[in-house]
Amino acid sequence: MCAVLKIQMKDFGEIRSLFLYIFRPMVYWKSKNYLRSNMERSQSVLMLEADIAKHFREAEMVLIGVGEELRPDGTSERSDRIIRALNTLPPFLRGKTYFVVSQNSDDLVFRSNLLPFFIAEPYGPKENSACSEEQWNTYLRWISGTLGHRLLLLELGVGFASPELIRWPFEKITQINMKSNLIRVHASFPQLPKELVETGRAYSVQCNSIEWLEELKQWDEKADQKEDA
Repeated sequence: MCAVLKIQMKDFGEIRSLFLYIFRPMVYWKSKNYLRSNMERSQSVLMLEADIAKHFREAEMVLIGVGEELRPDGTSERSDRIIRALNTLPPFLRGKTYFVVSQNSDDLVFRSNLLPFFIAEPYGPKENSACSEEQWNTYLRWISGTLGHRLLLLELGVGFASPELIRWPFEKITQINMKSNLIRVHASFPQLPKELVETGRAYSVQCNSIEWLEELKQWDEKADQKEDA
């Protein structure tokens, strides 16, 4: 974990073993990926879009992980694009309890319309170390309250730069909570563990996460049109 943080698991007593299990690495298997094409969308992708929109609507709680695909490159154009992409999320989160955890260190997620109290960025600037630790502890408490609830885990552009922070824990949470669903979006690493593929509660989306967010609203509108038909 981040060297800045000193996470005190003793505060969580009986759920200590649960978190130790969640934050333990896993072995990866290749899964069936849903490929995206700018020219033509297959029926399987259209079905996936409808499933994603459905899970957003039915979820009581949403956990969002932000990874390296949403890192800036030093230009204002990319930073603005990332913020606009993140701003597509709040309308889908109305009426739901949510939390965002970012493995980046640029603070861009705090410049979006997502509520800052429900954001943890443990690898953020060192001068914010105290704030980062407080946010992380809030995040752990939030996770402890998700068991037994309809939870949607949305993983955006999280590869293997720091898999112990988001990628592996999200998989463990999905395994533990039988009411949860995981959506993993990544252009290069959308693979899922074999165990999650077999549950039917995990989705692998091979697409750049920024582009995926930019199209999220259109997907939801398509799903609504399909249900009204």
